[in-house]
Amino acid sequence: TTGNSRIKIMPNGVNHYAKIFVEKKTKKILGANLIGGEDIVGRANLISFAIQNGITVDKLYSVDYAYTPTLSPFIETLSVIGKKSKESNDI
Repeated sequence: TTGNSRIKIMPNGVNHYAKIFVEKKTKKILGANLIGGEDIVGRANLISFAIQNGITVDKLYSVDYAYTPTLSPFIETLSVIGKKSKESNDI
């Protein structure tokens, strides 16, 4: 999925690109490719934590992500991935 580092009306936002690899049967996160600005490291750390603890991709949708209007996106990129997973029968 694609997201942004800030809300669209704020300057200097950077696109994020995230791809999560999951085990089809259990939906456990196995790995990820994340590309973006310097703030992408926080998302990578969260995915690393999820992998180490056997967390499913669906749980990314229910995480309470911090929101600072001028410094973060309105909808978190990882939350979008979690929502798509919950709605999909293909994963």
